[in-house]
Amino acid sequence: MRIDLADLRLTTVVHHRQGEGVARVGVFFATSRWDGTPYNAEPHKCGKLVWSEPALLPAHTIPYPATGIRAYLAGLPFAHHGW
Repeated sequence: MRIDLADLRLTTVVHHRQGEGVARVGVFFATSRWDGTPYNAEPHKCGKLVWSEPALLPAHTIPYPATGIRAYLAGLPFAHHGW
């Protein structure tokens, strides 16, 4: 799959705390244009790749990215998770 960087728009930044002393910043982008078919390039890290309505995420969605998606849907440019 190919996405042109010019087609990306920054939607949300998430400050994520994974555990004591382990934190990261996640930057979420959105696009409505791409070429090709998405595929799981890291099957050893990811069980599967599915298309989902953003407002109806699967129950097993990892909480940190779900926070970023929900913040995007709410129009929030920043969110935090695990703090």
